[in-house]
Amino acid sequence: DGCELDYLPYAQPSLVKHPTPTKEDFYRFKEKYEREGFQPSPRVLEIQKEARTMVQLGYKDTHVIPTPVGGPITTAQLMTGSSEFLTYLSEDPDYAKEVTELALDIVKNVCRMMFEAGIDVCNILDPFNSTDILPPDTYREFGLPYQKRLFAYITEIGGIGFTHTCTFTQPIWRDIAENGCLNFNGDMYPGMDHAKRAIGGQISLMGTLSPFSTLMHGSTTDVANETKKLAAEVGYNGGFVCMPGCDIDWTIPDENLKAMIDTCASIKYPMDIQALGDLSKVYLPGHPNHVGKRAPSTAGDVDVAEAKTGHKPRTPQEEVNEKLVEAIMEYDGDKAIEWVNKGLERGMSAQDIVFDGLSLGMKVVGDMYERNERFVTDMLKAAKTMDKAMPILTPLLEASGGGAGPTGTVIVGLVRGNTQDIGKNLVCLMLKANGFKVIDLGKNV
Repeated sequence: DGCELDYLPYAQPSLVKHPTPTKEDFYRFKEKYEREGFQPSPRVLEIQKEARTMVQLGYKDTHVIPTPVGGPITTAQLMTGSSEFLTYLSEDPDYAKEVTELALDIVKNVCRMMFEAGIDVCNILDPFNSTDILPPDTYREFGLPYQKRLFAYITEIGGIGFTHTCTFTQPIWRDIAENGCLNFNGDMYPGMDHAKRAIGGQISLMGTLSPFSTLMHGSTTDVANETKKLAAEVGYNGGFVCMPGCDIDWTIPDENLKAMIDTCASIKYPMDIQALGDLSKVYLPGHPNHVGKRAPSTAGDVDVAEAKTGHKPRTPQEEVNEKLVEAIMEYDGDKAIEWVNKGLERGMSAQDIVFDGLSLGMKVVGDMYERNERFVTDMLKAAKTMDKAMPILTPLLEASGGGAGPTGTVIVGLVRGNTQDIGKNLVCLMLKANGFKVIDLGKNV
């Protein structure tokens, strides 16, 4: 209610308009929800009807019938918008919890409808809990409690719940294993073999054939070998289902999907590991030698390495740059403003202050993010810190070069079918901070 979806022919439905982008919108929605109760959309009713048809056709006799349902905090951030919700988490946590509480009730009702239709499993998609996005402590306060309540409810009504969370999740594996779900699936960086050793005795695992590097761009042999490696490293003692680590594209070659399925079917229990062949040069997704693994973008950047290690500044200008890097890393807007002004007083140009101080601080935070030492929430706070100091520098940047204006004009937008605007907003902030005029086309372009 209140949202707009775009149903694409070869992609997931795309959210064009968030239902509660402002607090006023949310409280209107909440008042109506509490007055009228849960009112499933025609689309949800159609999915329930489709599930009943599959049961009537006898699929339940030979197959497990699952359906995905968005998790509590993931649904909450779709209600408000992802960047907005991240801001609420840090600046208005009680409101963030209020939105998530309502989202939890909606998710419970959707799950109930699916189980009433005969669905066996609701796979709760909760990618917003990824440690790439939320620090573990934030997940434990704003994500985990709602997951536990959801899975307790699913168990109470006789259903089965799985958890799906994408990308880097290692710091919260043990939390996920204790949230009440039966199975955990996702990319499981830094590797599913690590996840097996950490929590494989508590919970079953699904994954994590690389959807892009292997299924999309690999050969059938690559697919078969990675599947065998997963069986050998993760499938021992059971508790494992082989599948892609996350969403797969509609253009995945059919022969590669068939290679995955046929290879799985050929492996019998008890497993004969030796019969799987020499897999010593086959690496699982997340391993440093896997074809999909890339080095950090700042690898070899001397300035970043020097800024991270720290050294005694040799000149007044170096002191300014060092303090600006510290301000960005500490998310201290007042400190950033103070040292921007000191830099100008010491005769530094606006360009030098931006590129050798503020932008270097952003590169350091970005490097730490790529190394899983900081999170998307930290990137946003760092960018906002830099943004606080830019009004002092922007007129000077525009005036430099004889009134030539901005460095350039950049048009930014998310392609149709993609609504996750966190990264886009960060890019816009960084471009503006570096003197570019930015035309933001928004989402679903």
